[in-house]
Amino acid sequence: KNVETAKVGGYDSSIEKVFFDNGQIKYIGYLKNNIFHEIGTEYLEDGKVKHIGEWENGKYQGKGTLNDEDGFVDHKGEFIDGEIE
Repeated sequence: KNVETAKVGGYDSSIEKVFFDNGQIKYIGYLKNNIFHEIGTEYLEDGKVKHIGEWENGKYQGKGTLNDEDGFVDHKGEFIDGEIE
């Protein structure tokens, strides 16, 4: 199973956990139609954080932090349609 769902308080929204095939967490956050949406954290396969922030239809959108493969901040700020603002 590659997705786990947990209800958040009394809200209708659910936090989702998406996993790589090896069982490592790939994403924790909200999904819309099974794609990253609203707020979430994306991970690399080695467990380092890749992106934390806002999403829209699977793309970085709004405020967020993008890290390089070593886990260091590459960009912190605004994203539009998946691109650095």
